[in-house]
Amino acid sequence: MQCVSLAATIVDFLGVKKPDSFVGPSLWPALQGKEEKVADVAISAPTLSTPEMKRPQPTNRASITDGRWLLIRGSAGPGDADDKTASVDSQQRLVATLTGEKLAPELYDLSADPGCVKNVVGENREVADDLHRRFVDFLKNSPMRRDHLDYF
Repeated sequence: MQCVSLAATIVDFLGVKKPDSFVGPSLWPALQGKEEKVADVAISAPTLSTPEMKRPQPTNRASITDGRWLLIRGSAGPGDADDKTASVDSQQRLVATLTGEKLAPELYDLSADPGCVKNVVGENREVADDLHRRFVDFLKNSPMRRDHLDYF
C-alpha cells in the first residue's frame, strides 16, 4: 500500500474515472480479490521534492520494497554549502541525526532478516540497483520537478 494509491482507490471505488495526474495504481481490484497485487514494488517516502526546494534533501529517504527486499535510499550529492534541511535547526544533513552514520543506501533481505538488522547492500548490489531503477522509473512518472530527478 502506498499513499499515492489512496486517491486512485477511492475514485475507483466510487466508479469515477481516474485523473491522469494520479500516479498510483488503484487497490480496489486487489481489495475485491480480483487481482493478487497491483504493483511490483511499493514505495514510501517523506516529501522528496517540492517546487520550493533548491534540491532534494539526503535525509528524506525513501523505502522501496518488492516484498522480499527492502531498499532505503536518499537523494545523492552533497548539495551546496548554503543548502539547509527541514530539520529543526536548519543545518545541512548528510549523516543520520542521532547516530552520525553516513546516509548511504541500505538493503535488507526481509525473508532472512525481517527486523532489518543486517544491511546486505554490499553483497547484493544487483538487487539494490534493480530496486533503485524501479524507484527512479516511478519518480519519472510522478509530478516531481524534472531538475530534481538527477539527484536520485
